[in-house]
Amino acid sequence: MRQEAIQKLTRDWNNLQIKARSSALKYRFEFRNVNVNVYFDYYDEEMPNLSIILVKDKDYYYTALNIFNVNIHKEYLEAIPSNILGNIEDDDYHLNGFFDEIDNQILKLDPVGTSYTKDKIYKNTIKYTVANNPNRKDLPFLSGLRHNEKMSEDTFKRLHATFGIKNSVLKQIQDKKMTLVRTPYIDRRKDLVVVLNGTGIKL
Repeated sequence: MRQEAIQKLTRDWNNLQIKARSSALKYRFEFRNVNVNVYFDYYDEEMPNLSIILVKDKDYYYTALNIFNVNIHKEYLEAIPSNILGNIEDDDYHLNGFFDEIDNQILKLDPVGTSYTKDKIYKNTIKYTVANNPNRKDLPFLSGLRHNEKMSEDTFKRLHATFGIKNSVLKQIQDKKMTLVRTPYIDRRKDLVVVLNGTGIKL
Protein backbone atom coordinates (compact mmCIF):
# COMPACT_ATOMS: atom_id res chain seq x y z
CA MET A 1 0.00 0.00 0.00
CA ARG A 2 1.31 3.44 -0.91
CA GLN A 3 2.41 5.63 1.97
CA GLU A 4 -0.16 8.31 1.19
CA ALA A 5 -2.96 5.73 1.40
CA ILE A 6 -1.69 4.54 4.80
CA GLN A 7 -1.59 8.15 5.98
CA LYS A 8 -5.16 8.68 4.74
CA LEU A 9 -6.36 5.59 6.63
CA THR A 10 -4.68 6.87 9.79
CA ARG A 11 -6.22 10.35 9.43
CA ASP A 12 -9.65 8.88 8.81
CA TRP A 13 -9.32 6.65 11.87
CA ASN A 14 -8.19 9.56 14.05
CA ASN A 15 -11.27 11.50 12.92
CA LEU A 16 -13.61 8.67 13.92
CA GLN A 17 -15.53 9.70 17.02
CA ILE A 18 -16.14 6.27 18.56
CA LYS A 19 -13.22 3.83 18.72
CA ALA A 20 -14.43 0.66 20.42
CA ARG A 21 -13.21 -2.90 19.95
CA SER A 22 -15.76 -3.44 17.18
CA SER A 23 -15.38 -0.04 15.46
CA ALA A 24 -14.20 0.14 11.87
CA LEU A 25 -13.99 2.40 8.85
CA LYS A 26 -15.65 1.19 5.67
CA TYR A 27 -14.84 2.17 2.07
CA ARG A 28 -17.14 0.89 -0.69
CA PHE A 29 -16.60 0.88 -4.45
CA GLU A 30 -17.01 -1.28 -7.54
CA PHE A 31 -14.15 -2.82 -9.51
CA ARG A 32 -14.81 -4.72 -12.74
CA ASN A 33 -18.36 -5.61 -11.69
CA VAL A 34 -17.26 -6.77 -8.23
CA ASN A 35 -18.50 -4.86 -5.19
CA VAL A 36 -15.55 -4.14 -2.89
CA ASN A 37 -15.94 -3.41 0.82
CA VAL A 38 -12.74 -2.36 2.59
CA TYR A 39 -12.68 -2.38 6.41
CA PHE A 40 -9.99 -0.77 8.56
CA ASP A 41 -9.35 -0.23 12.24
CA TYR A 42 -6.38 0.84 14.33
CA TYR A 43 -7.67 -0.67 17.56
CA ASP A 44 -4.41 -2.61 17.89
CA GLU A 45 -1.57 -0.13 17.39
CA GLU A 46 0.91 -2.96 16.78
CA MET A 47 -1.23 -4.54 14.09
CA PRO A 48 -3.60 -2.31 12.07
CA ASN A 49 -6.51 -4.37 10.81
CA LEU A 50 -7.29 -4.14 7.09
CA SER A 51 -9.66 -6.56 5.38
CA ILE A 52 -11.87 -6.77 2.32
CA ILE A 53 -15.15 -8.39 1.41
CA LEU A 54 -15.81 -8.94 -2.29
CA VAL A 55 -19.31 -9.54 -3.61
CA LYS A 56 -20.40 -10.65 -7.08
CA ASP A 57 -23.82 -12.13 -7.77
CA LYS A 58 -24.31 -14.73 -5.01
CA ASP A 59 -20.62 -15.11 -4.19
CA TYR A 60 -19.12 -13.45 -1.10
CA TYR A 61 -15.45 -13.53 -0.18
CA TYR A 62 -13.48 -12.31 2.85
CA THR A 63 -9.73 -11.91 3.35
CA ALA A 64 -7.39 -10.02 5.66
CA LEU A 65 -4.72 -7.77 4.14
CA ASN A 66 -1.38 -6.40 5.28
CA ILE A 67 -1.65 -2.61 5.42
CA PHE A 68 2.06 -2.27 4.68
CA ASN A 69 1.99 -4.59 1.66
CA VAL A 70 -1.52 -4.99 0.29
CA ASN A 71 -0.37 -6.67 -2.92
CA ILE A 72 -0.33 -10.23 -1.57
CA HIS A 73 0.04 -13.36 -3.67
CA LYS A 74 -3.06 -15.19 -4.86
CA GLU A 75 -1.98 -18.23 -2.85
CA TYR A 76 -3.02 -16.37 0.29
CA LEU A 77 -6.50 -15.60 -1.04
CA GLU A 78 -7.83 -18.72 0.58
CA ALA A 79 -10.86 -20.32 -1.15
CA ILE A 80 -11.66 -17.27 -3.29
CA PRO A 81 -14.53 -18.07 -5.73
CA SER A 82 -13.41 -18.29 -9.35
CA ASN A 83 -16.30 -15.99 -10.29
CA ILE A 84 -14.68 -13.21 -8.25
CA LEU A 85 -11.02 -13.97 -8.96
CA GLY A 86 -11.61 -14.05 -12.71
CA ASN A 87 -12.99 -10.51 -12.60
CA ILE A 88 -10.33 -8.85 -10.42
CA GLU A 89 -7.31 -10.45 -12.14
CA ASP A 90 -5.33 -8.53 -14.74
CA ASP A 91 -4.73 -10.03 -18.17
CA ASP A 92 -1.43 -11.46 -16.89
CA TYR A 93 -3.30 -13.18 -14.01
CA HIS A 94 -1.81 -10.86 -11.40
CA LEU A 95 -3.76 -8.55 -9.08
CA ASN A 96 -1.77 -5.33 -9.43
CA GLY A 97 -4.67 -3.38 -10.91
CA PHE A 98 -7.00 -4.46 -8.13
CA PHE A 99 -4.63 -3.50 -5.33
CA ASP A 100 -3.80 -0.19 -7.02
CA GLU A 101 -7.51 0.55 -7.13
CA ILE A 102 -7.83 -0.11 -3.38
CA ASP A 103 -5.20 2.59 -2.79
CA ASN A 104 -6.88 4.98 -5.23
CA GLN A 105 -10.31 4.57 -3.69
CA ILE A 106 -9.06 4.98 -0.12
CA LEU A 107 -7.43 8.24 -1.17
CA LYS A 108 -10.60 9.41 -2.92
CA LEU A 109 -13.45 8.25 -0.69
CA ASP A 110 -14.80 9.45 2.62
CA PRO A 111 -15.30 6.33 4.75
CA VAL A 112 -18.36 5.43 6.75
CA GLY A 113 -17.96 4.59 10.42
CA THR A 114 -19.35 1.15 11.14
CA SER A 115 -19.14 -1.77 13.55
CA TYR A 116 -18.07 -5.33 12.85
CA THR A 117 -21.00 -6.50 14.99
CA LYS A 118 -23.63 -4.45 13.11
CA ASP A 119 -22.43 -4.29 9.51
CA LYS A 120 -24.66 -6.81 7.73
CA ILE A 121 -22.28 -7.56 4.86
CA TYR A 122 -19.40 -8.18 7.26
CA LYS A 123 -21.44 -10.25 9.74
CA ASN A 124 -23.08 -12.41 7.10
CA THR A 125 -19.88 -12.99 5.13
CA ILE A 126 -17.88 -14.05 8.18
CA LYS A 127 -20.74 -16.30 9.32
CA TYR A 128 -20.94 -17.89 5.85
CA THR A 129 -17.13 -18.24 5.66
CA VAL A 130 -16.86 -20.07 8.98
CA ALA A 131 -19.91 -22.27 8.35
CA ASN A 132 -18.62 -23.43 4.99
CA ASN A 133 -14.97 -23.81 5.97
CA PRO A 134 -14.58 -24.31 9.74
CA ASN A 135 -10.85 -25.00 9.33
CA ARG A 136 -10.16 -21.83 7.39
CA LYS A 137 -6.97 -20.12 8.53
CA ASP A 138 -7.66 -16.62 7.23
CA LEU A 139 -9.72 -15.19 10.10
CA PRO A 140 -9.91 -11.52 11.08
CA PHE A 141 -8.77 -11.28 14.70
CA LEU A 142 -6.14 -12.61 17.10
CA SER A 143 -7.44 -14.46 20.15
CA GLY A 144 -4.38 -15.98 21.79
CA LEU A 145 -1.45 -18.37 21.65
CA ARG A 146 -1.38 -22.13 21.33
CA HIS A 147 1.51 -23.63 23.28
CA ASN A 148 3.48 -26.76 22.39
CA GLU A 149 2.61 -26.33 18.73
CA LYS A 150 5.39 -24.82 16.68
CA MET A 151 4.12 -22.38 14.07
CA SER A 152 4.31 -23.91 10.60
CA GLU A 153 6.14 -22.12 7.81
CA ASP A 154 2.85 -21.68 5.95
CA THR A 155 1.25 -20.00 8.97
CA PHE A 156 4.37 -17.85 9.45
CA LYS A 157 4.20 -16.58 5.87
CA ARG A 158 0.42 -16.16 5.98
CA LEU A 159 0.45 -14.12 9.20
CA HIS A 160 3.10 -11.82 7.81
CA ALA A 161 1.40 -11.52 4.42
CA THR A 162 -2.12 -10.86 5.71
CA PHE A 163 -1.65 -9.40 9.20
CA GLY A 164 1.63 -7.55 8.75
CA ILE A 165 3.16 -9.01 11.91
CA LYS A 166 6.94 -8.53 11.83
CA ASN A 167 9.02 -11.53 10.83
CA SER A 168 11.19 -11.00 13.92
CA VAL A 169 8.14 -11.37 16.18
CA LEU A 170 6.85 -14.43 14.35
CA LYS A 171 10.30 -16.04 14.55
CA GLN A 172 10.37 -15.57 18.34
CA ILE A 173 6.93 -17.20 18.62
CA GLN A 174 8.02 -20.06 16.40
CA ASP A 175 11.26 -20.58 18.36
CA LYS A 176 9.23 -20.91 21.57
CA LYS A 177 7.18 -23.68 19.94
CA MET A 178 3.98 -21.65 19.94
CA THR A 179 1.59 -20.37 17.30
CA LEU A 180 -0.94 -17.57 17.09
CA VAL A 181 -4.64 -18.38 17.12
CA ARG A 182 -7.10 -16.41 14.99
CA THR A 183 -10.82 -16.04 15.52
CA PRO A 184 -13.84 -14.70 13.62
CA TYR A 185 -15.45 -13.50 16.86
CA ILE A 186 -14.92 -9.87 17.83
CA ASP A 187 -15.66 -10.53 21.51
CA ARG A 188 -12.61 -12.84 21.62
CA ARG A 189 -10.32 -10.31 19.99
CA LYS A 190 -7.07 -9.46 21.79
CA ASP A 191 -4.27 -7.03 21.02
CA LEU A 192 -0.94 -8.51 19.97
CA VAL A 193 0.66 -6.98 23.09
CA VAL A 194 -1.90 -8.72 25.31
CA VAL A 195 -1.50 -12.03 23.50
CA LEU A 196 2.27 -11.98 23.96
CA ASN A 197 2.25 -10.68 27.52
CA GLY A 198 4.40 -12.85 29.78
CA THR A 199 6.11 -14.71 26.94
CA GLY A 200 9.27 -12.59 26.89
CA ILE A 201 8.77 -11.93 23.18
CA LYS A 202 9.89 -8.47 22.10
CA LEU A 203 7.86 -6.47 19.61
